[in-house]
Amino acid sequence: MLCEKDLETTLHAVSECPATQEVFALCGMDYKLPQGPFVTSKSWIDAVVQVLDESQLRLLLVLIWNIWNRRNMWVHQTQLIPAKLVADYAQMVATEIQDATEAPLNPVPGIVESRWKKPTPGYIKINVDGAWSQEMNLATVGVVARDHHGMVIDARVARVEGSHTAETIEAYAFAGGIRMELSNDWQMVKIEGDAMVVVAKLNAPSLDRSVAASYLGEAWEALRANSEFTVHYTNRSCNQVAHNLAHWMFTLIEHFVFFI
Repeated sequence: MLCEKDLETTLHAVSECPATQEVFALCGMDYKLPQGPFVTSKSWIDAVVQVLDESQLRLLLVLIWNIWNRRNMWVHQTQLIPAKLVADYAQMVATEIQDATEAPLNPVPGIVESRWKKPTPGYIKINVDGAWSQEMNLATVGVVARDHHGMVIDARVARVEGSHTAETIEAYAFAGGIRMELSNDWQMVKIEGDAMVVVAKLNAPSLDRSVAASYLGEAWEALRANSEFTVHYTNRSCNQVAHNLAHWMFTLIEHFVFFI
C-alpha cells in the first residue's frame, strides 16, 4: 500500500490512507468529508452522500476511481503517479461530465451504414479514430484520406502525449483529420469518425467549455469557413481502417508519422 502503515482495506485505500487524504486536500475535499471512524466503505459512502451536493459527489467519485488506479499502478508496476496529477485529472474529468450533462443536445449528421462507402466524385473522405492502451499508458490516433475511387491519398498515425480521456483522444483525432485537410488544401471534404459526442461538438453553433473542446477550436473554425467541409458520425464498421491505424501505433516504439 502507499502509506505502508495500516492493513489495507477498501475503506483505508479510498478514504483513510494519508496518500488518499493528500489527493482530497488538493481538490479541497478534505474538510467537506465526514469524519469516522467507519467500519466499512459502504458506511463511509452512505455518510458522504448525506453531506455532499451533486457536483461535489461527482468529483469525489472520479477521485476515488483515480485513487484506485493510482494504487494499482503502485502495487503492480511500482510507479507512483504524483498526487497533484491525480487531483488535476479528476477535476478535469468531473468538469467534462458536468458540461456534458448540462449541454443541450445537438443533431449529429450521419447515416449509419454497414460498410464504408466511397465519397461523391470530387470529394475526399477522411476517417479518423483515437485509441487508448491502459497497459501501455498510451494514446494514439489514426487518420486516413481516400478519394472517390476509394484510393488512399494520405494517411497518418501518431502518439498523443499527455493525460487524456476517451473524448479528448477522439477530439485530437478529429483535429488531426482537419489539419490533414488544411495541409493538403482540399476544398471538398467529408470527415467521419465514430465519436458521436465530438461530432456533435463540431456541429454545434458554439464550442462548450469542456477539455475536449480545447482541441477543436481550429477544426470548428475551419468548418465554418468552408461549407463544402463537413463532419459526420459513422459506426465502427465503417471506420475500421482508421481504427486499425490507431491500434497499429501501439506496436511501434518511437513516434512515427507516415505519408502515402
